[in-house]
Amino acid sequence: MHYKLPFGLVWLLLSAGLAQGSGLGSGPGSGQVSEQMQEASKDLAVTSGCIRESQPPEKSIPLPSTAHYAPPMSIDGDKAGAFTLLGLIADHLPGPDLRKKKERAIKHFLEDQPVSALSPSSQKVDRYGRRAAFVTNGSGKAPSLLQDLLIQQGLARVSLDGLDEACARHLLEQEQQAREKQLGLWKLPEYTVKNVNSLHLSAIVSTYQIVSGTVLSVHRRVDGTSYLNFGEHWNKDFTVSLSKADLKSWEDGGKILDDLRNKPIYVRGWVELRGGPLIRVTNALQLQDRTENALSGPVPRQE
Repeated sequence: MHYKLPFGLVWLLLSAGLAQGSGLGSGPGSGQVSEQMQEASKDLAVTSGCIRESQPPEKSIPLPSTAHYAPPMSIDGDKAGAFTLLGLIADHLPGPDLRKKKERAIKHFLEDQPVSALSPSSQKVDRYGRRAAFVTNGSGKAPSLLQDLLIQQGLARVSLDGLDEACARHLLEQEQQAREKQLGLWKLPEYTVKNVNSLHLSAIVSTYQIVSGTVLSVHRRVDGTSYLNFGEHWNKDFTVSLSKADLKSWEDGGKILDDLRNKPIYVRGWVELRGGPLIRVTNALQLQDRTENALSGPVPRQE
């Protein structure tokens, strides 16, 4: 029989079990605490919008009070390891004011112990020895999520890589609210929603952008890459591409690519130079019909 434990006790048990398992705690009864932690972790549910189910104990790592921010988007946990912030783009924010504001926000967050890094099992260590993780602090019914804090203040943008749909939508909704209020980086021209008819190519290639425009034509290829064209000349106008697999993923949600013809849409992603500027859609939430889904924010004023 499984017993539900109060959330605060669950969190404490989880932390205690992790400490014991990593050599940070010992003594009589530590084996029993570890067993309780294993059982209690099944009921762990952080109400952040991204961490809703129990995390495997070996993937939840308590961070010491000495953990610190490593620009542009990492947390150095000393002996606990180094972590990139899952769901965020590693933006080098322009201007000392924004950079200092982000540094202060992260510092204060890390000082509010206990702090833990929770890394989904799908995340692998990168070439620098870092693992992508959600970072939480505090205890009780709703520990805070560092990703939420930074997005809400306009100090970070959402990256969809490694996120499930529910978490991605949660973060995108917060990003939209910060953008509509023009908080932080969203009041700067380099981060605002770009109009497809007034893209300055030299300024946006190799950058992550949100682009708004109306689809002029759809070039659908069942056996290869499909394209959304926003101008008459594909070799110089803005284009969106979807591989065969990515097209299937997008249409598995009940959508049809051809239906986007003459529709106003938002697309987000890294801008490449392929004759003209191009964004590759590899995640269904990158591409949104503006008339059906307002996750990506308001229509740009210049349209």
